[in-house]
Amino acid sequence: MSKLDVINFFLDSPKEMEEFLSLQYLEIQKLTLEISKKDESVKIICLEACKKSFREFLKNNRIECEQDEGSKRGHLIGDNSNRKMEFTQMAAKSTH
Repeated sequence: MSKLDVINFFLDSPKEMEEFLSLQYLEIQKLTLEISKKDESVKIICLEACKKSFREFLKNNRIECEQDEGSKRGHLIGDNSNRKMEFTQMAAKSTH
């Protein structure tokens, strides 16, 4: 980001003010598009990292996911009662 030039001073020849402003406007449009692409890729990377972290948290704490409902009984570490403990699981998910 720090290497992006907002104003292009390296023109091939002297320009009239109107032409200079027009060229700079085009330069800003290109930069806006480039920044938007990078911003979108950062969002995707962050979203995937959050999902992975949450899945690992669920796995490490033996909290089953909603889509695994019914496939096995889940319980939190330290609970040997084999109960679902839904509110405790919701609180743990929310905290994470």
